Amino acid sequence: MRLKDCHVGIVGLGLIGGSIACALKTRGGARKVSGWDVDEEVMKFAKERGFIDNGDGTLEELVSSSDVLVIAVPAGEIVDVGRKAYLCPNGNVKAVMDTGSAKRRVGGALSELWRERYVGFHPMAGRENGGINNASCDLFQGALCAVVPFAHTSEEVVEIAEELASALGGSSLRMDPLSHDRAAACLSHFPMLLSMVLPLVAAEQMKGLEGLFSMASGGFRDTSRLSSGPSWLVAQMWEQNQDLIRPLLLRAESLLGEIAGSSTDEVIKMAQKAKSCREKILGMSVNKRGDGDEQ
Repeated sequence: MRLKDCHVGIVGLGLIGGSIACALKTRGGARKVSGWDVDEEVMKFAKERGFIDNGDGTLEELVSSSDVLVIAVPAGEIVDVGRKAYLCPNGNVKAVMDTGSAKRRVGGALSELWRERYVGFHPMAGRENGGINNASCDLFQGALCAVVPFAHTSEEVVEIAEELASALGGSSLRMDPLSHDRAAACLSHFPMLLSMVLPLVAAEQMKGLEGLFSMASGGFRDTSRLSSGPSWLVAQMWEQNQDLIRPLLLRAESLLGEIAGSSTDEVIKMAQKAKSCREKILGMSVNKRGDGDEQ
């Protein structure tokens, strides 16, 4: 089975789901692309923009007619939607994947339902603002897509997920659930929380000096950018992956304490080391986009 010969059904047409649909339609990555969303206006928008072939009907109709099912709803809703989809007639469905940013809990639940047909799929791309109005056909161009098999996942389904990554304009990397969540905690979730701290501290320290906020320039904008994302996204990320994020926050607290008690020479050495580490990490990264984190 090849993705280009499949009918892909996308549940949830927000930033990620809408962008997947748009990319598949634009690139001819699938035989047919359909979508379903709880918001009828969103489905209407997607159909009018040509993101999908079909954008009406019910979840049951989408599931029953799809060969590949992509669940692209907010992380806290993935398992519930996956269960509802499983209760629909699903004999045609050959592969099921979700786009959430943490896989152990979500993937564990979906794997027990869909067995060999389920694989985790996490495209490492996004924007500060979600919603289908911000969807883009090239959102995943050059992005890494993590493909996360579980114990029951068939090789054929893994290969379909890898083909999807390529069809979106990205690349793929197979990862086990724990390794994926550890990497996501460090390179995606942890930066979101650090980004939140910057405007909180600035707002506290600038009380009475609000007229000087015009001094906030590129450095502040760049380092605080992720804090502009939706609060529910951060909350759901924290709920699903906090056991791996919390030690990172404590380590950051320790390093900040070291800086606070350092001499000028010691700060120089830490800054040089940080620069070297950043260049090494980004130099080894497959994902060269640098324009946002996943939704």
